[in-house]
Amino acid sequence: MTSSDRYDVLVIGAGVAGVAIAERLARSASERSRRLRVLVVDEMPCVGAGASRGLQGWFHSGALYARLEDQKSYQNCQTSMSLLRDHYRPTVPWFGDHIEFLLDRNHDPVWQRVTERVIGVASGEVSCINTDPYLRVPTHDRAMYTDAVMRDLSASAARLGVEFALSTTATSNGEGETLLTSSDGRERRVDSGVSIHTVGHRCASFDSGFVVRSGVIVSVFPVLEAPSLVRIAMTPGDNISHIRQRTQSGKLFSAMGDSTALPIEPTHEEARSAAEQLIAKSVGFFGPGSLTNRSIAWHVSQKIDLAVGGADGHLFEPRVFEMGPRRLAVIPSKFSLFPLTAEMMHTRLTSDGLFSDLRPGISLARPAPPVAPMLASELHGLECTDAADERHRGRFDAPSVGKIAPASSVLASASVQH
Repeated sequence: MTSSDRYDVLVIGAGVAGVAIAERLARSASERSRRLRVLVVDEMPCVGAGASRGLQGWFHSGALYARLEDQKSYQNCQTSMSLLRDHYRPTVPWFGDHIEFLLDRNHDPVWQRVTERVIGVASGEVSCINTDPYLRVPTHDRAMYTDAVMRDLSASAARLGVEFALSTTATSNGEGETLLTSSDGRERRVDSGVSIHTVGHRCASFDSGFVVRSGVIVSVFPVLEAPSLVRIAMTPGDNISHIRQRTQSGKLFSAMGDSTALPIEPTHEEARSAAEQLIAKSVGFFGPGSLTNRSIAWHVSQKIDLAVGGADGHLFEPRVFEMGPRRLAVIPSKFSLFPLTAEMMHTRLTSDGLFSDLRPGISLARPAPPVAPMLASELHGLECTDAADERHRGRFDAPSVGKIAPASSVLASASVQH
């Protein structure tokens, strides 16, 4: 084994958690004028090709968890929002519209009072869709362009010296040595001071406290003439969210979601049935004809929750735990908690002495050269969006929901940009 095969940190998984952790560690080493060798490995051909790509794009400020019994989830969202503001400088817009909450006026009054006090000031009853009265609550939640976040994080990490081995599997011997096998069969052995596993539901299987589930996201193009909003109803089955998202080319579309929970690997029939129910709910909420002459597609999105606390038995919080000597696993929870996830791992490894014995290096953090757009494109693999996303995905034809235009190439891109 040569010296070039030795890394300080090996990150398994190039989703938002893995890339954010690698970027945060490399940035911290650069700020200390130290050289940190970091390698990120993923079996997919581009970063963010797994669960990080199949999201609705809802940035959580804590509004959804403002009830007293959800305070830990609320605090995690607030902390992550502060870290995002203090440590990240997007080169492209990461956020879209603010998201309003529409509360059924007969809903839990404690929920309403806490939400109004902590998040915003209710503007009174409004006659919303279908003339049903709702309480409108402004929040700091936003539409989040997760694709743009992945592009920025991966480009920043590469600029700071992080190496990426994509289309590559990793097999550890449990003693710090890992065998990397590329898609064309080439093998390479690497040694690392610490390996960090961020492979979503696979990591969750090591801890029985986590619940992995799925949900359906329905994409509608062109975008509906409605603001980004979340309806919180008396019956959870009536909840619905509408977030105005955009494709990589900047075209707007509607990303619809609800509270329906599916198995981690639903069948095509289960996912399609959930999508049909969500579409029917959307038509009932936005009115007859609201989806007419629009292209409609759906895909499955994964969610990982910690099954303790919270009003519904779930807690949204990143967790770091040991898998063995020099091996850590990370359960990132929500995409919008990536700053907190990265900071928790940075704090853990700092206390373990990661930076204390590093060789001096050249600081790249201040001043920083501009991020090269081509670099981001190469890492993010814009040409492989379809091949990289293997979740169940489908489109609806005319008999499903009135008269629908054929799904366009724009929607094909839109269905994986949440």
